[in-house]
Amino acid sequence: MSLPGSPYVAYAFEILYSKLHRIRPPLSLSSFKSCYGVPISHRTEKHPLFVTWNIIVGSEKELRGCIGTFSPMEIQSGIKEFALTAAFQDNRFDPIELEELEELSCDITLLKDFEKVEDIWDWDLGTHGIRISFTYHNRLRSATFLPDVAVEQNWDKETTMRYLVAKGGGPRSITDFGKLDISLTRYKGEKSHITYSEFKEIRKRAVSH
Repeated sequence: MSLPGSPYVAYAFEILYSKLHRIRPPLSLSSFKSCYGVPISHRTEKHPLFVTWNIIVGSEKELRGCIGTFSPMEIQSGIKEFALTAAFQDNRFDPIELEELEELSCDITLLKDFEKVEDIWDWDLGTHGIRISFTYHNRLRSATFLPDVAVEQNWDKETTMRYLVAKGGGPRSITDFGKLDISLTRYKGEKSHITYSEFKEIRKRAVSH
């Protein structure tokens, strides 16, 4: 029987779970790799990555925090850092509290295949994440959407770009994107996802390994 998610997203949940329950030390990434039957490599794994927390409300989910890095990081330390940063330091939201834990789901997205493109529309919905930079009011701005964001919101490309410009601190009602001289990099992501209840079952296995 295959397990949901991946050892990486299970480990991210472990970091938040152990922090909120004041458990020290947390279980290791290797413990979760053993559960999933993933070989433990002695080579250093490095990836750009993002951690996303959502609250599950019925059949819907609401964003609770999302932070990551475009710089390759050693994967265990990167997940540990951004699992907590996304949970407690995303300034769009209040810090996650213990009472919310059972309603959470977690996503890990490992980023790859970065390509800077000349045409800002040269990317595909559902396939590419996009990162833009532009100057507005004499300040350099930047923002990103992960590959699944536009599809989950049912946005077309123009709507996606408009929201991304606004996210970066640009004008909220822009129609002529050429005025901003936008630089765009597209990328792909390997996403894994688990809910709290799935994590608890996986954690039981990790403890017994």
